[in-house]
Amino acid sequence: MIIMALVAIVVAILSSSNTVRNYFSPAPGTEKRSILAKIFTSYDDINYVIFKIRTEAGITIEIYEKDPVTYFQKLKQKFSFPDDKDAFLMVDGNSVSLALSDVDQNGILDIVMPTVDQYGLSRLNVFKYNSDLKQFSQSVDSE
Repeated sequence: MIIMALVAIVVAILSSSNTVRNYFSPAPGTEKRSILAKIFTSYDDINYVIFKIRTEAGITIEIYEKDPVTYFQKLKQKFSFPDDKDAFLMVDGNSVSLALSDVDQNGILDIVMPTVDQYGLSRLNVFKYNSDLKQFSQSVDSE
């Protein structure tokens, strides 16, 4: 009985430690994120920083608008690909996981991000810039 009481006290003390608690169950909102790739570009004289990020849920692309004076980065858009894994693509002889390329040959660089889905199928995600809306949209196969 004394041993059980001591074990309960030790567990209670250890569970109050953030390090021990996070080891067994991370707190909500503390998801581990790894930056896989980063590129800089500008559209319509607006500077953007684009990140490809791996999370526990999958792959995310985050597009930040960068202030030219303060260099402050404001999240503009975010696209999530649950259960996808990182992949690479050959662009101009270089293996990349995030690139700018004029896919539709309209004179505007598109964001190209390869991934592999949960079934092992390769996906080429293309994001086009819309000058009228000053936003990005994901291209579908028919476009």
